[in-house]
Amino acid sequence: MAVQLTVLVALTALLGAVAEAFWLAAAQLLATTRGTTAPHGLWGELIGSAGRTALLVVLVGLLGFGVANLLRNTAPAFGVGFGHVAVVGNALRVLRPRWQEWLITANAPVASRRAPAVHQRHRRRRPRRLQTSRQLHLTNFHGGLVLAGVTAVIVLVGVALFSRRDLD
Repeated sequence: MAVQLTVLVALTALLGAVAEAFWLAAAQLLATTRGTTAPHGLWGELIGSAGRTALLVVLVGLLGFGVANLLRNTAPAFGVGFGHVAVVGNALRVLRPRWQEWLITANAPVASRRAPAVHQRHRRRRPRRLQTSRQLHLTNFHGGLVLAGVTAVIVLVGVALFSRRDLD
């Protein structure tokens, strides 16, 4: 299991780095032919974004591995992933708006952004017509931590169940 996880991390990191290298090369080509590379901090922001995106690729790969390991097959893992993104995440967002800052569907896209994402979170008070809302700022650090925490829990539970189920 450790070898599988190591290979997965190495290959997804390589895949993310190669994809981002192609993007940086395309950005350089576009900047030299149709724009400029003069804005201060442009390349630092692009390289930072590339690193965050490569890390996001690794975390999502590990999350997929963990879910597939728990379900003992890849096909149900796709179903669980689709069901969570399409149904469960949206249902929780509507039914439990206070949980929004801890949902994978809110934090995964934010993990690779530089600027925070702003969501409106509504709180109901009695009577129903009096509603207040507050803005919820999700930073890439928060999104990465939530995604890494959920991934770690799922992978560790999958590894523990694998050792009990298949090695005993």
